[in-house]
Amino acid sequence: MIHDIDIVMSLVKSPIRDLRAIGVPVLTEHADIANARLEFESGAVADVTASRISARSSAHPRASA
Repeated sequence: MIHDIDIVMSLVKSPIRDLRAIGVPVLTEHADIANARLEFESGAVADVTASRISARSSAHPRASA
């Protein structure tokens, strides 16, 4: 997920105004699913989700302006 956030920050090129994140344990006592929402000064918003329990390894970064 950290690399997805790096990519989003390199594309948006605006300071972060707000950052919210949550991790949820589903199968283990650690965060199995994590979501981060980045809101930028420019008005852009990015949602980044990562899961360790999906059938395939994937991350889903999403951004809108």
